[in-house]
Amino acid sequence: MVELEDWGLGNGRDDDHGWDLWWLKLSNYTLVLGRNERYELDLERCRTSAEMLDWIAQLAHKSWATPAILSGAVHALDDVLEPQRNLCGFGVSKRLSRSTVRKLVDAFGSEHSELLERNPGDIVS
Repeated sequence: MVELEDWGLGNGRDDDHGWDLWWLKLSNYTLVLGRNERYELDLERCRTSAEMLDWIAQLAHKSWATPAILSGAVHALDDVLEPQRNLCGFGVSKRLSRSTVRKLVDAFGSEHSELLERNPGDIVS
């Protein structure tokens, strides 16, 4: 079994968003698990509710996906893409364009810099 510490994940972080070990990476529109980018969730491949659910189900089947990791991914997806409003409100399926996904990600990132993935040596303002 893979130990989270082996991936540089530790115990996550204390945040008000419930993302735990997940970070938003604007350069390629992904959610990344931990600081070592051991797993990426491609937000541009979450353009329908079915595609988003597929990512959640794939993650749930990983042997290393603890409840905190799975919950963090769900919270991050909800915060960034707002699926209730943009993908499946009132049980009606919708499809987002790739440009709309990018706009949602960019808008969220500009308002929540504390959740952005950073490289070692990045200056945080």
